[in-house]
Amino acid sequence: MRGEKVIVKAYGNKPLVRLVWSINSAVVFVTDNTGYRLMETESEATSIIGFPQEDVFKYDPALEKIIGQPTWNWDELTPYES
Repeated sequence: MRGEKVIVKAYGNKPLVRLVWSINSAVVFVTDNTGYRLMETESEATSIIGFPQEDVFKYDPALEKIIGQPTWNWDELTPYES
């Protein structure tokens, strides 16, 4: 689970690829690649962002290639399950 790539639905329905840091009963906490590396080494504090579980989806490299294109469709994504 920790370090797993996911696609999150950010503000304005913007899709972002992020890495899972932790999960609780309602929220998946994610960060970007740089933040993840920093938190692993504890060399520097960085922020993680919590997304409601319903806004987190399984990573799919094929879908990552079409992020931001008119063919993007949230209904094609599979909800993330920890």
